[in-house]
Amino acid sequence: MEFYAIYILISNFGVLFGSSEGGIAVDSMARILIVSLPIAAAVWLALFILQGVGLFTMAKKAGLKNKWLAFVPFADLILMGKLAGTCSIFGRKMKRSGLYAMLASVLSTLYVAALVAAQILLFTVYRDAIVIDEFGSADWVGLTGFGNFVRNFYMIGDLLGGIVELIYVILLFILLTGLYKKYYAKGYLILSWVGLFLPVSRYIVVFVLRNNKAIDYEAYMRAKREEYMRLNPYGPYGPYGGPYNPGNQGPYNQGPYNQGPYNQGPYNQGPYGQSGNGTPGQSGSAADDPFAEFAPGASSGTDASGKGDKKENKDDDDLFN
Repeated sequence: MEFYAIYILISNFGVLFGSSEGGIAVDSMARILIVSLPIAAAVWLALFILQGVGLFTMAKKAGLKNKWLAFVPFADLILMGKLAGTCSIFGRKMKRSGLYAMLASVLSTLYVAALVAAQILLFTVYRDAIVIDEFGSADWVGLTGFGNFVRNFYMIGDLLGGIVELIYVILLFILLTGLYKKYYAKGYLILSWVGLFLPVSRYIVVFVLRNNKAIDYEAYMRAKREEYMRLNPYGPYGPYGGPYNPGNQGPYNQGPYNQGPYNQGPYNQGPYGQSGNGTPGQSGSAADDPFAEFAPGASSGTDASGKGDKKENKDDDDLFN
């Protein structure tokens, strides 16, 4: 299918540059189609060898057998499937994605070969039956037998080709997604979508990724999540999460023992309120009160005349009674 895309691109360029105001002659069209075939084959072969080098390198690093399959058309998809491993689509696992993609590639290639052959026959062998309408489109009239069959096949070829191509492209997309996940996890989705709309891109991408190290995508995602939690300031490892209250409260709302340093202390009491059991800040402990002697009912140490009474009278001292 990639070869057909290259062929269509080259032939369209030929038609574009070979046409004039009156359109393009039938003989010129036939020559363009015939010349486009070897050019497209050369371009496709160069790209295929480029991909083969990439697949061979990947298979060698992975320790796979039959690395030479990287340079065999169709069989290269099986080797690619072995490198990709189990692929998934919509949550369903696919173990033989390479085999399915290969079968779809064989089917699409046979169909494309028949379509190209029909096109060349119509513009060479049956060119005398060509009629150009007012819109510049070609049609063949008066054909019978095999010629009429070729004409009908060519006319509906785009519709049937679209269905065959869709099946192949979807299976190739699943295969490339699994492969790119292992060799370019951070950007696999972009590369996979490029491969969906431009299947020929896989030849270049595989060659570029040949030296990348294969990874376990699930382990990669777990490591990314852990890294995010470490870098998130409100996560369990962030400065505003806290080891005892992860991600919910900061150091000024609640501290490690469920209370913050400016509301209540580390053991449920604040440094300026009460800390209990005679600890600093306890207002009920007379032993630690430096102004206890001025408290109401305390002995003043003077008599009625205002002179100091040097004799201690324990009966009058009721501070601890």
